Amino acid sequence: MILGSSLELLAEVAAFLSLLLYALTCLACMVMRHAGPDWYRPTFRTPAYPIVPILGLLGCSFVIVITSRPTLLIGFGIISATLIWYILFLRGRTQLVGASNMLWHRKVIEPLIARAENYMTARREAFPVILVPMANPQTERSLLKVGAALAREHRARLHLVHVLSVPTQTPLEAGRMEFEEMRHQKETLLDVALRRAADQGVRAWGNALIAHNVPSAILSVADMEDPDLILMGWHGEVRSPRTHRTNVANVLKVANCNVLVLKDNGLNEVRRILVPVGSGPHSKQGLRVAHELAKEWGTSITAMAVQVARGYSASRSDFDRESLQFFQRLAEEFVRDALTEAGVTAEVQAVIDTDVDQAIINASANQDLIIIGASNNWFLRQWLFGSLPDRVANRASASVLMVRSKA
Repeated sequence: MILGSSLELLAEVAAFLSLLLYALTCLACMVMRHAGPDWYRPTFRTPAYPIVPILGLLGCSFVIVITSRPTLLIGFGIISATLIWYILFLRGRTQLVGASNMLWHRKVIEPLIARAENYMTARREAFPVILVPMANPQTERSLLKVGAALAREHRARLHLVHVLSVPTQTPLEAGRMEFEEMRHQKETLLDVALRRAADQGVRAWGNALIAHNVPSAILSVADMEDPDLILMGWHGEVRSPRTHRTNVANVLKVANCNVLVLKDNGLNEVRRILVPVGSGPHSKQGLRVAHELAKEWGTSITAMAVQVARGYSASRSDFDRESLQFFQRLAEEFVRDALTEAGVTAEVQAVIDTDVDQAIINASANQDLIIIGASNNWFLRQWLFGSLPDRVANRASASVLMVRSKA
C-alpha cells in the first residue's frame, strides 16, 4: 500500500528530473556553441539550430511549470542536496572551467571592462589632470595661482598631492598616524590648498601620501593618473651641483609628461610675462604656456630673443650700425617664426648683447614672470636645468617658470 501510493509521486519526480536534464541539455547546446571552448569538438550537428534547442527548452520548461507542488518540492530538494554535496566535496577537485563562465566573461564581463576603459579614456581626454605636488607653504599660493589658471584654460582638474617623507627605518603606518593626529589639531597644507582651489572655481581633489621616497610616490601617482603636466615648486637657489639630487630633479628624470617648475619670487599680480625664445621643443612649450596664462590673467607677453654679437658688432659703434641692424632683424625674424609655429601672439623684442643671461635679466626688470624653456643640451642625470635657465632663475628678481616639454 505504502509503495503503491508513492509510485505515482516517484514517477513524477523522476519525470521532473529528466525534463530538467533535457532542458539543461538544450541550454548547454546553445551555450557551448556560443562559448566555443577549444576542447568542444562535437561529432554531430543540431538540425535547424537554434530552433530545435529553443523549442526543446520551452517545452520542457512548460511541463515543469505545470507539475504538482509536492513533485517540485521533492525535485528541487534533491537538486539542492546535490549542489551542497558538489560545493563541499567536488568543487575543489574540478579543473575544467564551465562554458557558461566563459560565455559570461566573453559576452558580459569583458565588454563591460572595455566600456569602462573607454569611458575613463574619454573622460581623461575631456577633463585632463594637472598634478601639483605640494610641499612648501611658501610656494603653495603661487603654485595654485598658476595651476588654477592652466586648469581653467584646459578644463582640467587639479590633483593636489602632499607627500610626507619618513625615514626608511620608520614604518609607514607610524607616519600615517602622526599625520592624522596633526590633521585633527590644525589645518594642513593640503586642506588649505584644497580650500583655495575651490575658492578659485577649480575642481580639485587631494591626497596625502606617506612614503620613504618622495619622487617615487609622486611618479606612482603620475603613472596612475596619466596627467597632462606636473607643476612643481622650487624654493631657494636653482644651482645644478645642488639640485641634481633633489626631489624635483628625480621626478624630471622619469616623468613622461610636460613638467613646469616654479621658482617663486613673489608671484602676486601678473601684468607682464617675458618669454626668452630659443630653439627646441622646451622653448615652444614655454610660449604655449605663456599664451594660456596670459589668456586667463589678461596679461601681455613679450617674446624676446638675444642675438649674440662679438667684435665690432658688439661695440654698438656708429661704424658698425649696419651690422647691428642686420643682427637685430635676424633675431626678430627668429622670434616671429617661433610665434607663428606655436600659434602665439606677442610683442617681439630683439636684443643684441654678448651676455645672454644678463640681457634676459635686464629685460625682466619690469616683468612679473619669466617663462623659460629648459636648455636643449642638458643632461638630466647630472643637471636639473641647463646653465642659462639656472643663472636666470638665480639672479632674476621676477618669478621664473621653467618648462620642460615631454617631446
